[in-house]
Amino acid sequence: MHEVSASRSSSLWFLRRHARPQARLRLFCFPYAGKGASVYLRWAEELPDSVDVHAVQLPGREGRVKERPAERLAPLVHELVEAIAPLLDRPFALFGHSMGTVLAFEVARELRARHGKEPAHLFVSGRGAPHVPRRTPDLHRLPDAQLVAALQGTYGGIPDVVRDDAGLLQLFLPTLRADLTMLETYVFRPGETLRCPISAFGGDRDPHASVEDLRAWAELTAAPFRLRMMEGDHFFVNGGARTEVLRSIAADLAAHHSINGKMPAGMNGTGGRPPAAVQRPTRIVVFPGQGSQRKGMGRELFDAYPKHVAEADEILGYSLRALCLEDPRSELSLTQYTQPALFAVNALAYLARLDKGGAPPDAVAGHSLGEYNALFAAGVFDFATGVRLVQRRGELMSQAKEGTMAAVLGLPPERIREMLDRAGLDGIDVANLNSSRQTVIGGPKADLTKAGALFTEAGARFVALNVSAAFHTRYMQAAQRVFGDFLERFRFAPPRIPVIANCTARPYPDDERSIRALLVRQIASPVRWYETVSRLLTCPEAQFEEVGPGEVLARMIAEIRKDPMQVEPFALRAAAGPGEGPPPAGPLAARPVAPAREEPRPAAPRAAEQPPRAGAPPAPQPRPPRDGLVFLYTGQGSQYFAMGAELYEKEATFRAAVEQCSALVAPLLGGSLVDILYRGSEPFRPFDRVLHSNPALLAIGYALTRALEARGVRPDVVLGYGIGEYTAAVVAGALSLEDGLALAIEQARLLEERAPPGATLAVFDSSELVERDPSLFRGCELAGISFQRHFVVSGPAPEISEASRKLKALGVATFPLPIGYALHSSSMDGIEAPFRRFAGRLTLRPPRAAIFSTAAGGWLGAVDVDSLWRACRARAVFPRAVDALEAHGVRRYIDAGPSGTLSSFIKHHLGDERRVLTLATRFGAHPSSLDKVAREVASRP
Repeated sequence: MHEVSASRSSSLWFLRRHARPQARLRLFCFPYAGKGASVYLRWAEELPDSVDVHAVQLPGREGRVKERPAERLAPLVHELVEAIAPLLDRPFALFGHSMGTVLAFEVARELRARHGKEPAHLFVSGRGAPHVPRRTPDLHRLPDAQLVAALQGTYGGIPDVVRDDAGLLQLFLPTLRADLTMLETYVFRPGETLRCPISAFGGDRDPHASVEDLRAWAELTAAPFRLRMMEGDHFFVNGGARTEVLRSIAADLAAHHSINGKMPAGMNGTGGRPPAAVQRPTRIVVFPGQGSQRKGMGRELFDAYPKHVAEADEILGYSLRALCLEDPRSELSLTQYTQPALFAVNALAYLARLDKGGAPPDAVAGHSLGEYNALFAAGVFDFATGVRLVQRRGELMSQAKEGTMAAVLGLPPERIREMLDRAGLDGIDVANLNSSRQTVIGGPKADLTKAGALFTEAGARFVALNVSAAFHTRYMQAAQRVFGDFLERFRFAPPRIPVIANCTARPYPDDERSIRALLVRQIASPVRWYETVSRLLTCPEAQFEEVGPGEVLARMIAEIRKDPMQVEPFALRAAAGPGEGPPPAGPLAARPVAPAREEPRPAAPRAAEQPPRAGAPPAPQPRPPRDGLVFLYTGQGSQYFAMGAELYEKEATFRAAVEQCSALVAPLLGGSLVDILYRGSEPFRPFDRVLHSNPALLAIGYALTRALEARGVRPDVVLGYGIGEYTAAVVAGALSLEDGLALAIEQARLLEERAPPGATLAVFDSSELVERDPSLFRGCELAGISFQRHFVVSGPAPEISEASRKLKALGVATFPLPIGYALHSSSMDGIEAPFRRFAGRLTLRPPRAAIFSTAAGGWLGAVDVDSLWRACRARAVFPRAVDALEAHGVRRYIDAGPSGTLSSFIKHHLGDERRVLTLATRFGAHPSSLDKVAREVASRP
């Protein structure tokens, strides 16, 4: 039965199959895109009688099908809060799946802002945290047919009965399109964290909600967080996992149903603190960011640390002393100069503090740029590396010209967000949450002008900032991507003391990948300083010391002490160093840190030179002979239908290997790889379906190798390019054939489901052209260098087409490659997390043959998840690999690819055809070619 709970208006919003007026708690359930309240109607049957399920019915579906569906989230949330408000007479919880998670989360925040009530529990399912950047392309603008195909291909979520009935489909699509519009135009706005527990659910086969993205929900609450992974895809709540989800909800509600919208004792930042583990205060050092610089800073430091100053001068290419003390060209206020100057002065001030006998801090934090000083103080990198990082960061941020910034003084963050939502100013992001009464926002200048009038009218002080762009907002994403590539060149050590990250307000983790990810994320994410300081204030007798010019942070901290955010207390622990046991108990057990002073460490090595992690056994590494044979395995761009057809017909070993691969991939492809390659295809049609070409390239490389091995020729060294690095790993024995094929298909599947479409262009000219005239390649990225007069760029198809047009007008030859994605570029970043998760489940073994990685530019002692990801993501500089092999003294190169692509590259690079042997080309391959290569190898010791 359906019950009217409060009024006719509010009853439109809820369906209740089993009314339980005596229940102790109400559970409001928000549907996913395109669906209505009916998806939750049977939930009450599997939940305890103490839970009253209210299935939320949104406009435009089921009983409200005649109403117009919502296309903007903020007004819908406002209406939902009005409907829920009369039902706040008892504890309540919120559940949402996919789109419903965003609704549930924003309803929770607005209920607190407008009614002072929070849910006893927030349950989120099938969607990552809203502050994690969205990686999927926009669908809501697609024409109907393309929208249906895209949804079916990525979610499989349109029921057959609807998809096959044109009338039903036309009724269904407007609501679904409106839901997608609402989701894809939604902008997360930072604010005070929730104080209720959050439980998250994810499907272990759901490509749209990774474990990392689901874990990020923990950053949005000061209360306990729990993640459970269920068996299933994106719609696991509709399948066999539903009962397990409901049992988990019941268990969590049983543990928390008495919260009544308030935090339990001991869970807030103002009372109930755990007893201090030690008897002395907590020492916290903080470092200021941009805005604290001033002419004359560092005067007392430069003479004390001459080697550091000289090191900075050499890296920067100008005098640090002259910039800070004289500023002859008025450059100190320019971002590209401010950042390295301020980092250097902050770092030297910290070294001076230690040299004067200052006690090592128990925790460190920095505001924006100052975070790099905090990481330096914690031993994550040395002084020279820090200068290099902030120099590049400053350059990239100075090149951003989109938007501007302003400070809003006198209004709380929640009020600022509410006013922006009501005014429809969706283009404005919060950039810095400095305190309860000081927030910095960024966005288009016109939008900020409108916002300034609103805030001034509300009694706030609105101060426009003199900046070149909207830093720490979505408008820095282009700089963020380039900086991510730059960071791959550096190594990072685990923090020796806790470093509080700006974008999470929680300590940095120990692993390098997470450290890199946070540094990249920081550029386009808000600085959560208010929350950071509030958390640190929960440490026993927290004492802050600002190190660097000025007292900007000291004043902020004094203001925050008067009105701290309610947060979960910190329990700081020192990170153990390599080879050490666990640190001493207690929040103040950090060991002293002494960064390099007069003798700086060597610069961080490139990824190719990275040594094994401390404490790990040395990776076994075959020793390639000086006169060894190198087998070459090519990647995307060299494929074509019917490759190796004559060998398949006439060479038994080759045919058996191809059929072995076909049998292994048939369950994954839903068909025969042999049929795809040799039966029914037009031989000159582009072979551009990456889901088919990836395993086909691996199969051909593997089969050519087996055919040559049958003739007594085996590789001493294997070298791959792109997907060819997976083939090389299989031939070397580091990956099984089954796992290598599965990885190739999974990478392709992720590209098709999550990466934006793109294109790749071969350019017959020097790669220096990219730096010499970047306007030719606007929107494109340098993906690979083949030889001196040949390189590859990738990017969105329109930008690649425009680059080709401009180059041809200059007389530069180009050739489009049969690849529908921008490989070896930032367009792939959206697939990194699920790729790593999949690769992490593979069995990786010590290689039997030596492996040289084109992507890494060096020898691989072992294949790991990093090297597998780097193979398809990093820029491939093939001449560097050949030069290194030549320096080692290899004897011959054998191209085990279908087109002779890599052998051609080597011939051009070395100018020597005699040492390069080709097994197959586009014009054919015959068993006699393999016999000839075997004889030639045998005849030349």
